[in-house]
Amino acid sequence: MYVIGIDGGGTKTTGVLVSEKGHVAAEITVGATNPNSVGMEQAKEELKQLLFALKEQNELAYQQVSSLFAGLSGMEGTNRQEVIKEFLQKLIPGILVEVDNDAIIALYSGTMGLPGVVQISGTGSITYGVDRDNNRYRVGGWGYLVGDEGSGYAIGKAGVSAVFQAYDGTGNETLLTKLILTHFQIDNPAALIPFIYEEKARETIASLSRHVMAAADQKDGVALQILNEQAELLGHQIATLIKRGNVRTDTSLPIVLTGGVMNRADLLQAGIEKQLKEHKIYSFHFVLPKIAPVGGAVIAALRAEVGKVDGEFMVNFIKE
Repeated sequence: MYVIGIDGGGTKTTGVLVSEKGHVAAEITVGATNPNSVGMEQAKEELKQLLFALKEQNELAYQQVSSLFAGLSGMEGTNRQEVIKEFLQKLIPGILVEVDNDAIIALYSGTMGLPGVVQISGTGSITYGVDRDNNRYRVGGWGYLVGDEGSGYAIGKAGVSAVFQAYDGTGNETLLTKLILTHFQIDNPAALIPFIYEEKARETIASLSRHVMAAADQKDGVALQILNEQAELLGHQIATLIKRGNVRTDTSLPIVLTGGVMNRADLLQAGIEKQLKEHKIYSFHFVLPKIAPVGGAVIAALRAEVGKVDGEFMVNFIKE
């Protein structure tokens, strides 16, 4: 038996064809499938090309597929899930097909398909949770202009603000000045303006978050304060979601930390934990996924077909 897992976003979409024992038979990356970014017809075309490519790579395994799970961005609050589901069912009839949002597969990549909370912090951010009755909850994720706390953008923006404040004399001196000016190969903070107001400013500013983390590694007080403030904002969002939705488990609640920012979760966990405990949430543990979100889609496809994922699958899938 084989399953297909798909992780689709606003820049690229990855699909894998995997056996029930965790062996990867085919893998492909195509373009964006978020309808908000490329439109519904283009999203369909990319998914079509993805399935054709998987079949071309390993037709024998493709013919044994029994379940497909697609976690795609841009799915919530519309009938898009059903539209995409019907489209996929026509492309590969006779199998189980499920379409959901991309946050769910990020969660499952850390919980192996079980309930819990996921904090996704990349260029943007969102807090998402699933309880034991499969009810869904979200906090945040409203975009960089009005939210995205704890995201690469929020951290990078705070770093740039700190550079200007140090330049004006309204803030403390910081290593961020040298790091960020060097990044752009300029020698004066005023020369930052064209870079931070360009067309792709969101991505540009988000990329500066790594310099905030580098400064924090050198014990820069301004950088440490930025990361602590952003971490506590994330902790507050996670606590709000847990309490609002009563997202609990019989044992310690898994909180999955994923996204590019969470590659340095070591700099954020203390602030998140502080907020959780201030909200009297004590029974939890952080999970840093060992597999990519597309692996969460594979896990969801397997659970839909056989109801569980065994240890042998995880050992093999992580290796491959």
